[in-house]
Amino acid sequence: MSFTAIGADAVKEPGKLEMILRILDKVSASPDADQAASMTYGVQNKHWVWTPTEPKNIVIMPPYDTMFGYQNIIGANIGMTVPIKQTGEREQWAATLHLDQDGIYNALEVATPALAKYSDSLIRLKNKAYIAFITGERPLTEFDEFVQEFMSAGGAEVVKEANAWKQ
Repeated sequence: MSFTAIGADAVKEPGKLEMILRILDKVSASPDADQAASMTYGVQNKHWVWTPTEPKNIVIMPPYDTMFGYQNIIGANIGMTVPIKQTGEREQWAATLHLDQDGIYNALEVATPALAKYSDSLIRLKNKAYIAFITGERPLTEFDEFVQEFMSAGGAEVVKEANAWKQ
């Protein structure tokens, strides 16, 4: 997850907060690949280009391709994570093996209060259990028991808030 902070003084200038929110909405909600690439890498055909053949990938143009942190220098890299289906070489390869099907996707776009509160302990609990199941330290017949442990440790509250957010 990431966050964007807006200074408290933004409300002092009429229209400033509204404009900031409009900009954030624009950069976080557009699924347009050209726009997303431009926000991240700069001006198309000046800082970067698409490869001419499919699958299209981004190529950073000289001299920017050798400049460390050029995105910060030119004021790019302002895009936000947008849930866009990826179509690059890696994704196309995965599709040939049907690895793009039946995946687990997180539709929750924000951290709920319970997730913020319990995520560290739930991740540790999950990782410990998964390793124990994989190594055989814990039999798979105990998986339902692990689910109950997870839910009791705050998972149930996270699921409840996530479902409420989804609706």
